[in-house]
Amino acid sequence: MVCASENSIVVDREIYPVVRKAFSERGAYFVPETEIAQLSDAVIDPQRHTVRGPIAGQSAETIAKKAGLSVPKGTKLLIAKLDGIGQNFPLSGEKLCPVLGLYIANDQASAFDLCQALLNYGGLGHTAALHTTDEKVIAAFGESMPACRILVNSPASLGGIGGLFNKLTPSLTLGTGSYGKNSISHNLTDMDLLNIKTVARATRHPNELIGELRDLIHAN
Repeated sequence: MVCASENSIVVDREIYPVVRKAFSERGAYFVPETEIAQLSDAVIDPQRHTVRGPIAGQSAETIAKKAGLSVPKGTKLLIAKLDGIGQNFPLSGEKLCPVLGLYIANDQASAFDLCQALLNYGGLGHTAALHTTDEKVIAAFGESMPACRILVNSPASLGGIGGLFNKLTPSLTLGTGSYGKNSISHNLTDMDLLNIKTVARATRHPNELIGELRDLIHAN
């Protein structure tokens, strides 16, 4: 599970029943509200507020077993509906495993607010994925999200590392730019690790520039 993998889902309330049905048909298990706390305890270290080492990259069924949850055989994904973002809602952070936080938005504005809050808490500058056919929504999302990779209608994990679903440079090291206090915002490649020496020759004689500067001074 790379760091570009989905961590949370923000769904428009109007289409939530359809989305939930689609997830369920594909092996997702919606964790009952009464069991979310025990899943959270199993997945997130309360001291570091990050995923527990033994949990990262494990299967949904393995994680459910560790959390003491009873899930159907063949479960591929655990989804927990959350009411907030931040340290008081541990599953709202990066999980690096098939566990997703779920948020239901009343409209586009509230959905964008939730996405921005999720990025601010655990993914500034990294990756944000959007699934829609509305070009205006795509443009607005791309402009407003503080992420360096905006992925449209593609899986975030494979889309973020590039080379398969889009024209992003293939890499497993993804820059987060100034948002995430990185020196680069793109996908790191061998070109970023090379010393590139440039010999720059003057294209104009210094006397030409001096003459132009004098003309400017006299003109003003």
